[in-house]
Amino acid sequence: QSKLKFAAVERLQIPDFEGREGWEVSACPPCSHINDGEKGQRIVIDSFENGTLSWTVHDACFFAVGGSDKAAQRALPCGAPMPEGTYFQVRQDFKGLLHFQCSVASTA
Repeated sequence: QSKLKFAAVERLQIPDFEGREGWEVSACPPCSHINDGEKGQRIVIDSFENGTLSWTVHDACFFAVGGSDKAAQRALPCGAPMPEGTYFQVRQDFKGLLHFQCSVASTA
């Protein structure tokens, strides 16, 4: 636990949120990492058993909820701007409780 300093995230799906069909909606943190202890955020390792790591981020900071039309996004060349009406972003600071679980494999 003491070795864990930060977690890297970009966008997170919002559980049980039903948006428009074909749209992807996510919560956006203010930067791509969550630092343990910064702005009240806490990263806690819940368990590490049988190669599965479970951890929780308490009071994770977010600045917006945004969404985009997945079909419109796929039709565009990489880096092209999204056409008007195919995306949105609502900015409002809020905090969340995040639970993660992942498999960890040895490289030995």
